Amino acid sequence: MIKIKRFMAAAGGIMFIGMSTAVFGQAVDKVIYQQDFETWEFVEMPPQMAKAIRKQKDENADINLDMRGPLYRKFTDLWTGCVPGRMIEGSVAYKGKSICFNNDGKAVIEVGLHGPFCSMLKPGKTYKYVISLRGKGHFLLKAWVGGNEKAGGAFKWLGFPDLVDIPLTEDWKVYSDTFTLPQYDGALYRMNDKNSFAFVFVPGTSAYIDDFKLSEMTEVKQP
Repeated sequence: MIKIKRFMAAAGGIMFIGMSTAVFGQAVDKVIYQQDFETWEFVEMPPQMAKAIRKQKDENADINLDMRGPLYRKFTDLWTGCVPGRMIEGSVAYKGKSICFNNDGKAVIEVGLHGPFCSMLKPGKTYKYVISLRGKGHFLLKAWVGGNEKAGGAFKWLGFPDLVDIPLTEDWKVYSDTFTLPQYDGALYRMNDKNSFAFVFVPGTSAYIDDFKLSEMTEVKQP
């Protein structure tokens, strides 16, 4: 059985009428996060972050940000205090503005864990991602899966799986695939209902990113 949804859009003074279809029983995309890295803002740098930046400078490592006096630039929905990445535009960008992370230091860079990617992934669900990438090294999307002891309720980290591992190339490419969280439920622990993830860049990685979209695949049910 097919569900018909009608929509109208105006462009250049011309009205277009179209139809979208969804087949009952099939999975459809429910977008849960989307970022094109076009909107940036300068914000005040927290003291703890300033201390970490000074350490990176002492080690001659890329600090992965642009500064204006006491302020630094980040894309809009990233929490203040996180490694922001550097805004790029022009011929090196995918389109408009893109973001770059250059890890020439000694520590792993994790982006979005305590911010836009916090408590998003549910056990048993299938997720579809689309992302534009180029660079060197690997782009990793890693999950932080927690759980609670069934008997006493004590929290424990159950695993940190790499859900996406993409070798980067010199030219921009668009990647799309699906993933699910591994199953960690067992006799002693129960997985959290919602788990976080992050973009992860190990030392030696230089990654350019644009147009990231994450969708939860949901089944269309007959009303």
